[in-house]
Amino acid sequence: MHLLAALLLVATVSPSYWGAQQQHPNNPQNSATDTKTAHVVSVFDNQQSTTAQANKTTTQPDNRPHKPPWWDVTWATWALVAVGIAGTLAAIYTLAAIRRQTESLIRSERAWIMVDIEWVPGYGGIVRNSSLEDGVVVNYTTFPIRIICKNEGNTPAWITEISAQSQIYELIHHQPPKTPDLQSTKVSRTEPIPVAAKMDVSEDISLSSRGVLGNLGVDAIVYGVVRYRDMFSANRDRETTFGYKLSYDEKTFVRIAEYNKNT
Repeated sequence: MHLLAALLLVATVSPSYWGAQQQHPNNPQNSATDTKTAHVVSVFDNQQSTTAQANKTTTQPDNRPHKPPWWDVTWATWALVAVGIAGTLAAIYTLAAIRRQTESLIRSERAWIMVDIEWVPGYGGIVRNSSLEDGVVVNYTTFPIRIICKNEGNTPAWITEISAQSQIYELIHHQPPKTPDLQSTKVSRTEPIPVAAKMDVSEDISLSSRGVLGNLGVDAIVYGVVRYRDMFSANRDRETTFGYKLSYDEKTFVRIAEYNKNT
């Protein structure tokens, strides 16, 4: 009975136990195998450690400051932009220079009408007359003048209008206006008059104003405008305004600088 129980106990022992018992712990072959296995495990562990460090390095957040988007543009592109800006500025400067040269050329070649006045030959000065108006005698002074228009430019001009007016005023109470009143002028010529370069044309006109000259403190002026066109202003009129004051001896006219202008 005791023998049977011992046999059953031996049979239930795990076969791995008996295999382990068969391998002697001091066997050189087993020692080499164990060393090789440990080396493989160590290499594998080192690879895992390197991979883990690489992954850690890859996943580590970049704390460096981020560059703005425009910073990634290459310097060559910025150089092209600079060249483009410089070219645009050069073109604008060139156009401005061309415009100045063109305006200077036009001013040097265009027609310039200058105006002078004198007494109409044969009259020699003012004419005094009077008329009865509503039973009252009214004195008038007539100015028979010749308006001389000279083209000082280098190209022809076409005069389209000549207008003039005279005014008598008392120096004590009135002064001539600083600018001529062109709305009150009398139109003398409306048909075109051609004027060649460096040539002149004249127009005789009789102007009459209420009042009497010759008294102390009374003066007179004659003013007007000449409108004309040239080859550089086909669609608009140029203007030359003029103004003269009668001299004290009533023989000549004195130029009023503020009245003599041209466009």
